Amino acid sequence: MDNSSATISEDIETLRRKAFQQLKPSCIAVSHNILTSRPNAQALTLALANLYSNLQSVSGLDPNVINNSLGEYVFFPLSHVFRQHQTLNDRALELGLQCLEVLIRTCWRLNIETELAKQFLVLITFVIGGAMPGVGTEVKKRSEETNLAGMRCLLALFESLGRTRKGALADVQYLPSVGHTVTTVLGVLFESTSSIDLQITALDAIAALLFRSVDEDDIIASFYPGLVSGLVKVIGLGKTTKRPYQALGGTVKLLTRIICRVLGDKQTSGLPSDESEVQSITEGLVETPKKNDDLKVHRTTAWLKATSLNTKTALENVLHLRTHPKLEVRKAVFELCRDLLEFCRNSLVDANAPLVESMIVFSGDEDDQDFARLAESTLHISAALNHNIKEAIQASLHGWIVALPRVMGGNDEGAKTRLITRLSASFKLLADMGLETDLLQDMLADNIRNSLIGANPSSTRTEITLQPIDDKRISLELLLVNKDHIGGGKVARFPDVVLGHRSQMGTVTSMKRLLALLGGSSETALTLAQRHIRESSRGGTPAGTRATSLWIAVQLLRGSLEASAEVDEFFDLEITSPSGLQQRATDELFSVSLSVLGDATEAATEDKPGSLDSMLQCLSLESLSLIAQAQKESFRGDLVDALYPVIHLLGASSREVQTHAIVALNNIAHFCAYPSAKDMLLDNVDYMVNAVALKLNTFDLSPQTPVVLGMMVKLAGANLVPYLDDMVVSIFSALDSFHGYEGLCEALFGVLGDIVEESAKAGEFSAITYVGEVDRGVGRKVKGRHLLTREEMLATLRHDADKERPRLEPLEEAEADGSAQGPFPREPWGSGKDNQKLKELSDDDENESSRPDDRVSKPTKSYELVQRITRLSQHYLTHDSPVLRTKLLRLVTTASPLLAGNEDEFLPLVNDIWPVVINRLFEDESHVVVAAADAVSQLTECCGGFMTSRINESWPSIKRGYIKAYKELEKERRIKSGSLGVYSPHFKKWDAFCRLLISVAANVPVSDEVVDEMCETVGAKNLIERDDMRRALGGVNADAVWLEIESWKFANGDSLGCRDLPILEGVAFVPVVFDSRC
Repeated sequence: MDNSSATISEDIETLRRKAFQQLKPSCIAVSHNILTSRPNAQALTLALANLYSNLQSVSGLDPNVINNSLGEYVFFPLSHVFRQHQTLNDRALELGLQCLEVLIRTCWRLNIETELAKQFLVLITFVIGGAMPGVGTEVKKRSEETNLAGMRCLLALFESLGRTRKGALADVQYLPSVGHTVTTVLGVLFESTSSIDLQITALDAIAALLFRSVDEDDIIASFYPGLVSGLVKVIGLGKTTKRPYQALGGTVKLLTRIICRVLGDKQTSGLPSDESEVQSITEGLVETPKKNDDLKVHRTTAWLKATSLNTKTALENVLHLRTHPKLEVRKAVFELCRDLLEFCRNSLVDANAPLVESMIVFSGDEDDQDFARLAESTLHISAALNHNIKEAIQASLHGWIVALPRVMGGNDEGAKTRLITRLSASFKLLADMGLETDLLQDMLADNIRNSLIGANPSSTRTEITLQPIDDKRISLELLLVNKDHIGGGKVARFPDVVLGHRSQMGTVTSMKRLLALLGGSSETALTLAQRHIRESSRGGTPAGTRATSLWIAVQLLRGSLEASAEVDEFFDLEITSPSGLQQRATDELFSVSLSVLGDATEAATEDKPGSLDSMLQCLSLESLSLIAQAQKESFRGDLVDALYPVIHLLGASSREVQTHAIVALNNIAHFCAYPSAKDMLLDNVDYMVNAVALKLNTFDLSPQTPVVLGMMVKLAGANLVPYLDDMVVSIFSALDSFHGYEGLCEALFGVLGDIVEESAKAGEFSAITYVGEVDRGVGRKVKGRHLLTREEMLATLRHDADKERPRLEPLEEAEADGSAQGPFPREPWGSGKDNQKLKELSDDDENESSRPDDRVSKPTKSYELVQRITRLSQHYLTHDSPVLRTKLLRLVTTASPLLAGNEDEFLPLVNDIWPVVINRLFEDESHVVVAAADAVSQLTECCGGFMTSRINESWPSIKRGYIKAYKELEKERRIKSGSLGVYSPHFKKWDAFCRLLISVAANVPVSDEVVDEMCETVGAKNLIERDDMRRALGGVNADAVWLEIESWKFANGDSLGCRDLPILEGVAFVPVVFDSRC
């Protein structure tokens, strides 16, 4: 053992000699540069850098290599560097401080002498911060790198003192030096805003100085005012600060330790009452007073009271960090509040209110639920141990309730959200403790109502309407979003109408949470809900006030119902059924909501859309959805009263009301266990149809009625169509009576168009079939002309001659020889005159039984309804409104394929509507012409040969229309600027005529002259550019198309006549000549 120790000692001595040899040149170089009269800054910096590098390499081998002797040798040139700190640059001082830090952490890391430590303390402090205040020396501001090196030196020094003897600087004689150091470090900490390492090191240095090097309560108390004020200054008094969050958190934690150390109940429990007691105690313990003893604070009860008040003021400036965006800072403030409530319960009793408020804020933290639960449980424990904390919670809640209207009347949405969140958290705490009172609940509900009214400047108006929209027909996509189940089984949310601005989303969400918490707290909240429901139905009250009361009532009742639902999840007992008070509140809400919606329906009928508040309508829809959520399938019985008002508001002039109606309709269907809103409408179709038909029959026509009916058709689909036959009659009766009202006619025909479109989606029209194999299709495609070959011509002549030759069919062998048992004879035996008459009668019966009419299935009710709509629409195709004419032509286009399956019903209809449809083709409005061309194209496709004579008769007019459209298009093309291309009305008009000609050529067997004129009218250029036109006309008469194209090419020098003729032996090719005289 001794041998090994000796060997280690010899090795260390060897390393120490090598280290001395390595450090000696560097020390000499530093001494040489610093001891000159005018030191060279660059040379000195290089020498110090070399010395620091060597120190690092030497200390890295073994910390024991550098002993006190070697450390003093190295420190000698450094001491001269520090003496000239006012004239040297920051880089040289930084390297010198770094070298000193290495020395402190190696040779003086243990058993450092207190006097030497004091010298180092003064030296480093002077280098960083200059002389003590009042000396008169100008303080030079150091760089952050130099300050960081100095802070690291101080930290190493205080740690070394702590390892040597805890409280080594606790003597009174060191108070000036320690105070200067504290002031200097706090100044460096305050001035630094960017370097995180510097700020963290400075905080660690202060903590090491106070709690390891000093560690004496009275001395720490002497520095307490300066420490607290300095640290609060570091934190900053503004709402935001540029200081890194790591430094803020560290500062708050250091402040917590200092306050608990100085003002802790354990440290202040036995303080004397006055200064005389302190002096008597001191005189009994100390024989002679020491120097600087008057700098030491003598703590008394008076000192404690004054210090506590000042600390409370400082804490109020620190606690604003409870809303800091970084969780680390909020946790540091939470630890401050927790420790002060636990360890300074009596000494800081005046500061309990702000500390408890901060804990309440932390319990409502939305960013970290675990942190919020920790704060809540901590506050519960503290309240159980200290009754003052309960009173502080109640006082905080009362203060926030009083401040609510004032804050809600401002423009700071963040402040509103924070206040409401604090109200929710404090009320929840009191509810959990059983300390909530009816007075607080009533006061809270009233102030919420007043604050919401104050937040909406328009709340005091008699009428409030939300943003209107021009198009009263909402899109089907918006209505049928997730029609089977909203969001895959989830309930859709209603858009906010109270505080509905985007910037107020956080505020209204917090307010909803607060009201739901209040509603689920006790039965008293239901009484408040009833009171607000009655206020919302009170006549003469401003609409905004009524809407606010209704919104509060809905949120309170929602909270009560959600609380009951949570109980129902765990218990299935009769006692969990809705209470009588809850049921009465629900019934009152249902009655008020239906009253509001009924008044809205009547106001719309009287053409006064602004007579009722749209916000009230939206909230009434929310109320119906909430009641349906509570009653579930039991609400189906109330659909008789509630369903039509909801459907009626689908045609409201406000987009918000429309959206609410959509969400309410889908949510009610979901809560009532319907697969979709479509199934709910079909289940109540009799009531819905009767309600709309009653309005139509009594000519009680509001702008919403057609929209409601159209939305019913779109929701329910084709299954609703068979129930609408009487309603279609009522619609046409209304059209006959009000045909001069353009908007009404357009809306009603829009409904008829919806009926036809939904019928087209059903597919039941394809069920109209014919018995047998009789070919009754008038819509046969026109086959192109084909030149027969010699073999084909002979085969055709032979077939025709053979078909006309009479001949006897041979009897079967079994019938010829009578050896087989043949079928029963179909004709009577013999050849008499009577038998001939019987045969004629039998043939007549067979012909009569084989009539096609008897083999056609009877049209369905939907077919008859669409046919009636199409037939009656012809009388309105001459209406003055171009929009209405366009809708009717599109209706004809949609209905034609549906009706074409039954020729006996469809062809007479086409004969009736044809004159008025074809005349629309020659109007001036482009969109009417396009719709008419599409309708005629559809008729030609469905009727085929039936349209031959009509097309031949109308061809001159069609030709003129095509030429006119093409000229207008060419004129537009010549104008280079302002042309819309394929989106222009002239192009769409010409393109519609082209589609019409293509449909005629493909489906109608017109005369050859008409086909030739089609080719000539279209022109070779368009035939070349449009493949569909060339294929359609070429399928009818390819020669005419070829001739037209080649004639145009010949005129432009690009025809077969201008090309080189092919050469073939024995064949002579003749040039093709196009003569315009032919």
